[in-house]
Amino acid sequence: MRSDWRKSARLRLPIVASALLLLAGLGSAQPANDECASPVVLLDGTSAALTNVGATTNPGDPMFTCAPAVDDVWFTYTPSCSGTVVLAMCPAPAVSSIDAVMEVFSGSCGSLTLLACDDDGCPGTSGGSQIVLPGVTAGVPLTVRVGSFNTMTPPVATGTFSIFASCTAVVVDDFGDASGLNFARHTNAVAGQRLGTAVTGDAVTPTPAWYGDAGDDGIVSVANLSPGTTTGQVVVSATNPFASSTSFCRLWVDRNNGVGWSPFSDAFPMQSATVGAAPVNFTFGPFSMLANSPPSPFVRVRLASSTVGMTASIGTAAFGECEDYVLPGTGGPVMAPVGGNDAGDAPLPYPPANSTVIISERLGAAVSATDANAPVGFGVTTGTAAWDDDAGDDGIVRLEGLVPGGSCTLVLRAVDPLGTFTDDTSAWMDFDGDGSWDDIGEAFAPVTVNIGPTPVTVTLGPLAVPASVGSTVATRLKVAYVGDPQSVEAAGTSFEFGEIEDYLLPVAAGTGCGIGPNGTPTIWAEDPPRQGLPFTWKEANLSPGSGAFLILDSVNFLPGGIDVFLLAGPIVAPGTCFLYTGLTTIAPIGAADPNGDLSVTLPVPAGSAGTVYLQSFQIGPALTIFMTPVLPLTILP
Repeated sequence: MRSDWRKSARLRLPIVASALLLLAGLGSAQPANDECASPVVLLDGTSAALTNVGATTNPGDPMFTCAPAVDDVWFTYTPSCSGTVVLAMCPAPAVSSIDAVMEVFSGSCGSLTLLACDDDGCPGTSGGSQIVLPGVTAGVPLTVRVGSFNTMTPPVATGTFSIFASCTAVVVDDFGDASGLNFARHTNAVAGQRLGTAVTGDAVTPTPAWYGDAGDDGIVSVANLSPGTTTGQVVVSATNPFASSTSFCRLWVDRNNGVGWSPFSDAFPMQSATVGAAPVNFTFGPFSMLANSPPSPFVRVRLASSTVGMTASIGTAAFGECEDYVLPGTGGPVMAPVGGNDAGDAPLPYPPANSTVIISERLGAAVSATDANAPVGFGVTTGTAAWDDDAGDDGIVRLEGLVPGGSCTLVLRAVDPLGTFTDDTSAWMDFDGDGSWDDIGEAFAPVTVNIGPTPVTVTLGPLAVPASVGSTVATRLKVAYVGDPQSVEAAGTSFEFGEIEDYLLPVAAGTGCGIGPNGTPTIWAEDPPRQGLPFTWKEANLSPGSGAFLILDSVNFLPGGIDVFLLAGPIVAPGTCFLYTGLTTIAPIGAADPNGDLSVTLPVPAGSAGTVYLQSFQIGPALTIFMTPVLPLTILP
């Protein structure tokens, strides 16, 4: 046992004594692990007959932090689990004949990072040390140093000792991400087999549902997922980074277009294989989809170390992982319509989605009477032309902040000519352009509102816009009866009552027209343009008194583009704001009032067709063009 006089002696005795002690140690044979570069490997359990007899103190090594120590030796321990590691010279059979100090580091020799240090942590009079280290990662080695407590009085006692090593895995469960009654749980998800190579352990079902887990990487390929196909296929990958063991995999695909996964029509037979560190694939298919299957089906994958809990899509399974998806299908006919049907127009790989009843709640005032595909496949329009498939996309009435690093707000207009009902509105923006709207940070929070015969506006957002956003943003809008709650959980979910609209919205290249007293200007229209009726557009936050023009040049102008040679002419002064409507005139239309507001009403000729594009322009020095986002509005009958 360390005495009080020895602890105080470390402060009083001359440093020369330590130097003499170091020289005295040179007379004994050095242990093989005298230096950091040649450590002895510690395994789980007790490593006995360890020694620091003959060890030296390297002046280049870092000093012990919790107590002075010399004659150090080095070890390495690789945790066998992710969790908590214990390294101890106690209790028996681990013993120590020296008064020991222990340290644990991460990193490699020469660039070590101290994680923990202990002096006399073992209870009683053993003189041993012990370290409890939580938060370790399986397979990431630790460096351990043990030295004799420096009494500052020669000779320092060296001798033999044992180290007991153990790793206790942290039990982290994984849950399926589907909401409602589709609860699924896998225990101890990070300790063994997993779908893909990553696993995200959750404490609860994540929010937002369906895309709350960043570690959902088990599905490696999908083929022919469209209504009525007979050649559907899903390939699932699994790994076990710790050992090879038998794993059981099961798949459910929503083929009956019902709530949850049917144990009859949606379930596939269980598969098993020996899974280790190298990925192993499970192939499900070819299989058939029903004619009324959703164009983007719900999918659940489960992987476990036993068949316990794997007979159903819900419930608890032992070890493993559960992943849920709304998989983008490959298009095809939509479900049987009632009074017309509507489908999203975005081309693949964006997920097809549709609604089947459009006679009630709708975005804007118009809706395509028949939109028979959803939307790609089976000879349907593909590519960028698919975005303009619907003449009735008129749901957006105001868009603000769609600039790199901005904060975007989207104002929708909705109506229900049949009565007043409670509906959900939602929107998605694919900021990274990867063909998926269900990444974290790309979904506006849904808003529930009462919609009736009198049109209402709904504000979604704000939603943070990444600084790295591209020049256009693929955008999907939905309005759906609140009785279809899954419609707002993912961009690819279909529903019964409502409408879907898809847009390619341009990102502002600058600040737009001159900055006014209230910030960047915005443009909007309370109602869409209609043939033979006056059309009013509004703009706010202009510089007071700044002029505006209404322009059309069917040869030189495209949505989001402008003829700089025309605007560079003497008739247009730099800094002028413009409204490009797609109509048939070029003329000055006034100036902003002292508050920076401007409201202009123009006639829409009878028989007009096409799209009105609302946009502000500012011509800066050296013909630099800044523009606000384009707001496309369809000319309605």
